[in-house]
Amino acid sequence: MNGLEKAAVLLKNLAPDLAPQVLRRLAQPQAERLRTQMLLLEKTPPERAEMMAILREIEQIVFGKSDTSSRKHAEASQEHGAAALSEKPNAAGSRIDHVVDDEPEPPPVVVEAPPRLVIPDGTKDPLGAIKLVPAEHLAMVLKDEGPRTICLLLNYLEVEVAGGIYKRLPAEVRREVSVQFALQPVAPPAVLERIALAVLEKCRTTKEIPQSSDPVARVRKIANLLRQLERSERMEMLSALEGKDPETANGVKDQLYQFEDLMMIDNSSIQKLLAELDTKNLALSLKGASDAIRDKLLNNLSKRAQETLAEEIALLGNVPPSKIEQARKVILEALQTLDARGELVMAS
Repeated sequence: MNGLEKAAVLLKNLAPDLAPQVLRRLAQPQAERLRTQMLLLEKTPPERAEMMAILREIEQIVFGKSDTSSRKHAEASQEHGAAALSEKPNAAGSRIDHVVDDEPEPPPVVVEAPPRLVIPDGTKDPLGAIKLVPAEHLAMVLKDEGPRTICLLLNYLEVEVAGGIYKRLPAEVRREVSVQFALQPVAPPAVLERIALAVLEKCRTTKEIPQSSDPVARVRKIANLLRQLERSERMEMLSALEGKDPETANGVKDQLYQFEDLMMIDNSSIQKLLAELDTKNLALSLKGASDAIRDKLLNNLSKRAQETLAEEIALLGNVPPSKIEQARKVILEALQTLDARGELVMAS
């Protein structure tokens, strides 16, 4: 990894409220490069061993010698991490700028690999041992197996465990497994034991799953990061992400605005939003909404518009949740448009 990537790894491992403090203290170009790199790390996170080596290396840069007392000092100073990294020079007068600007790096540090996930010994009872392996680890191992093998194992496991594995499989694998379930006969215990033993052995030789391997969780986390930025920076980061990974960028946009955000929007922006919405769609979106959100929108309408909206809501009757969700999505898209135009103001 280069210096910029290492600095991004460091910031992503600070407490959530510390990283923004560090970025605010850096020069604008450096801060922007770091934010972009942090987003890219969400897509391709480093291995845990590599990440720990980077953090230990940066600890050396900031605190000097990496002896026991330095490490204890680093741990004791974690709550002051932002100030230490952005203001305090190390023994050689270096700052975090040194890392970002790719100046010569110190010699590599030998770091012990973190403890790996312990896979139970299944030689005596493979079917019992397989139940002790986390669902996410089994899903990673099984995704490259044939649908018949996956199906046999899922059919044996309890519904909750099998469901946890099933939902983590790639979509195309899930489809094949679903079809196989309709055709699959019950396997004898000896066959199941051989399958379980082979899967356990594969688990032992497979690297531990990265924490952000779930694409949905990764997209949600990126969206939450972007929500903390000012509008101009948020749009710039979205643009950078679109250039690298359009599919992820679209997913982030869908997660960037939440229906509950209406409570945090200034009344002037609410009025601009309402001017762009169809009354029927607005009524549908408010079906089942909290009283606070409903009152927030109604209070920004004229009396006549309030009466019309109330009548539309009363005429709705039972509505499928999917239609309500689609109506709310229209509102969130309008929020995104307002934000892009610089017309979305959050209430103080």
